[in-house]
Amino acid sequence: MSELIIRGVSFFEMKTQIEGKLVLDTTEAELLFLTLGILLLVAGSAIYRFAAAVMAFIATSVILCIFMENMANWRAIVTAFTILGCLLGYFAFNWKKLTAILLSGMIAAALMWLVIPNLWAVIIAGIIACIITYFLPYGGISAFTAIAGTVIIGETTLQKMEPMVLGGFVILGISIQFALIGRKAEGGEKLWQKFFVKK
Repeated sequence: MSELIIRGVSFFEMKTQIEGKLVLDTTEAELLFLTLGILLLVAGSAIYRFAAAVMAFIATSVILCIFMENMANWRAIVTAFTILGCLLGYFAFNWKKLTAILLSGMIAAALMWLVIPNLWAVIIAGIIACIITYFLPYGGISAFTAIAGTVIIGETTLQKMEPMVLGGFVILGISIQFALIGRKAEGGEKLWQKFFVKK
C-alpha cells in the first residue's frame, strides 16, 4: 500500500514538474507512513473526507497536466489544475456518502492489487467494496480505512507479524473508530442503541 502511495506521489511530482522538492529520507518517510497508518486505523471514518479531497486535487492536477501539456503554457496549466483541483477537492470533502463509497472502492482495489495483480480481480474487489459502503456507509468506510491503516503499519514496522495479529489490529481499529466516532455518525447511534444499550 505504501509503495502504491509513493508511486502516485512520484507521478504527481513528475507531471506537475516539482520533482525533487518533496524529498524525505528513509526515517522521515517511515514516520510519515506510520502516522498515516495509525490515523487510518483509529480515525479513518473521521479523516476520510480530507484524504479524498487531497486525492481529488492530485488526480485533477495529473489529468489536466497530461491533457493540456501541448495545448497551453505552464502558467495556464497551473492555474487550471489549482482552481479545478481545489473545486473538486471541496466537492469530495462535502459529498460524504459518495466520497465514502469511492474511497472504499479505491482502498479495496489497491489492496487486491497487492495480493492478486490482476485487472479483473481489482475491478471486482472495488465494486464489491463500493456496494458494501453504499448500504453501510459508516461501517464500510470504517472497515476499509482500518484495513488500509493496518496494512500500512504492517509494511512500515510490523512486517513479521502473523495475519491473525494483523486481523486483530483491524478489529481493534474498527472498535476504536466506532467507540470514538461511530455513535455520533449517521446510523452509528441507532447501531449503538440496538446492540450495546440495554433497554
